[in-house]
This record gives sequence, structure tokens and C-alpha cells, in this order.
Amino acid sequence: MKYLFNEFTATFFLFLIVLGEVGGIYHAYTKHSKKDVLLAFCVPPVAWYLSIEFFWHDDYKNVDWEKKLGNDVRACLYFLGKYAEKNPDIYRLNSEIESFSKKINGYPEDKVEYLKNCTSTYIKWWDLLSDTLADSVKKSSVSGHFKFIKSPETMEMDEVLRSCSLGDIIELGDNTYELLTEKLNNTDTNRLQEKEFFEMWTFQNKQKFIVFQDTYKNLFNEDLPVLKQIDE
Repeated sequence: MKYLFNEFTATFFLFLIVLGEVGGIYHAYTKHSKKDVLLAFCVPPVAWYLSIEFFWHDDYKNVDWEKKLGNDVRACLYFLGKYAEKNPDIYRLNSEIESFSKKINGYPEDKVEYLKNCTSTYIKWWDLLSDTLADSVKKSSVSGHFKFIKSPETMEMDEVLRSCSLGDIIELGDNTYELLTEKLNNTDTNRLQEKEFFEMWTFQNKQKFIVFQDTYKNLFNEDLPVLKQIDE
């Protein structure tokens, strides 16, 4: 009986050693560097430690979140733009966005919320600017003078987008509207034709907004939310 107990004990501990080594190598392969994989394979105690370290491993321990989230916000905007193109490569984009969505939705909750807020604010900022531009053109067809003025809500959104490291996009938009204002006011054009053109342009942008909504859902697996108060 004592012999059987000793045999069982020896077999059990051998099983734990093998399991620890295999588990440690696998954990090193999936969560650590190639150097750690090599160490775990060649030095069993390293593999044993890694098999235990699995339980408190932090995937984001050394992540520079400011840099990472800045890049990820721009990746979200990349997908918005690509899906809204005239002839998007749907199969490639679907594959890319599925992989990207899986990655970002695995982040800590506060980081995911940051990406959601930046992306949803950009979409609504863009839509509001489009409406403002169309309204300005309508008014210019009556007054004969084009004047583009940002709404207070848009300017509040500007600040949110700057906090998302998107200040360059705001500046690009401002410069574009300044050039457009100068061109429309310094050109002898038919205001009625301008109005008709921008009405068509507004319709196209509304279609683009629908694409943005669908893309947001593909990114975050939820519908585009109603915009919260900026100061919340």
C-alpha cells in the first residue's frame, strides 16, 4: 500500500512538473517575448514560474497608453473614411475591422470608453459641420454673401477632439472653410446653382453619416450613442 502511495505521489508530481513546463512555455509564447519562450524551453524553473505568473499577468503593464490610444483613434477614423469611399474594398476592410475591433474591445473599460467618445464625437462634429455649411449656403443664396460660422456646440466638440489628439483635423477643417468662404465671395457665381449643388452634397453626406453609424457599430459592437453633454 505504501508502495502504491509513493508511486501515485511520484506520478502526480511528475504530472505537475510536465504540466507546469508545458503551460509555462505556452504562456511565454502567447504573452511574452521570444527570449522568454527560449528560456522557458531550456530552463524548466523559468517555465514553472511562468505557468504560475499566468494568474496575475497584466497584458498592458508597460503600455504607453497616450501613444497607443492616439494611434487607435486615428485607426478608427481610418475605417470611417475607408468605408465611406465610393468603391471600398469591403472584404479586406471587414477582415481588418474585425481584427482591430477584437483588439480594442479587449482594453480596460476606461480606454474603450475613451475611444468610443473620441470616435462618436468626431462623427457628430463632422455631421454638424456639414449641416452648418449647407445652411450657410442657403442663406448666401438670399443675401448674396457667404459666411460660415461655427455653432457653440461645434466649438465645444472642437475641445473634445483636441483632447483626443485630433487638433490637426480641426485646423485642416478651419482652413478649408476659410478658403471656401474666400472663393465663394470672390467669384461671380450663380447662387441658385450653388444652393442646388450643396443640397446634393448634403444628401450625399447624410448617406455617409449612415455609413459612419454602421462603421461605429462594427468597431464597438454597439449603436452610435446620442451625444452626451460635453461638460459631463
